[in-house]
This record gives sequence, C-alpha cells and structure tokens, in this order.
Amino acid sequence: MTHERPAHETRLDGKGGRRRVAAARAIRVIRMLSKHGVECRVVGSLATGHFVLGSDVDFLATHHPEGMFWKIESRAMVIMLGIEFDLSYRNEVRPRVLESMDECALGVPALLRLVREADRG
Repeated sequence: MTHERPAHETRLDGKGGRRRVAAARAIRVIRMLSKHGVECRVVGSLATGHFVLGSDVDFLATHHPEGMFWKIESRAMVIMLGIEFDLSYRNEVRPRVLESMDECALGVPALLRLVREADRG
C-alpha cells in the first residue's frame, strides 16, 4: 500500500499547493485570534512573494491581551497543522526589523487574494 503525500507537501502552486494552503490556514489563524483580542498579520516569505516548498509562515502579533502568550501559539498550532510557523510579538522585535516587517505585513484581504489566485492558476 502506497501512502500519497498531501499536495501541500509536494507542490508549491495550484489549488492544493503549499502557498494556497499556507495562506488559507493563516487566514483562519488571524480570524480565530482576532476573536480573542489578538491582532496579527503575516510577514516574511509568504508576504513578500518568496515562499517556497520548505518555507514556514511568519506571523507578527501586533497586539495581544495580557496572559495570552501560550494560548496564541497553541491555538495557531492546531490550525497550521503540517505547516511550520513562527510567531513574533511586536514588543520583542528590534525597531529596524519591525519596520521591515510592517512594510510587507499582510492581513486577511491580501491573503484572500493569494488564495483566489492559486485557485485560478
């Protein structure tokens, strides 16, 4: 019996490709966290267009209620299952790096565009 790997593990683009799956799951993470008072955006390679098969998804939490640190990561982990991610907190990022992150940060509308483009292509 041969076990076939999911498309998001073997293909970057297209309907089941890693970029689409990563963007769709990132949307779910951002929406879920917003219900708990956490403001979050996607930064890094998914945001800049340099996402490849081995890439992870980088999140930047710009605001979060006190005491949510571990809950944020554990809730994101459930949704991102199978796709590695990093979560940075605005107050822990050096100003020069933060400026670069802010320039490329994507919210839900831009991520939805990525998903739609993958579905078409």
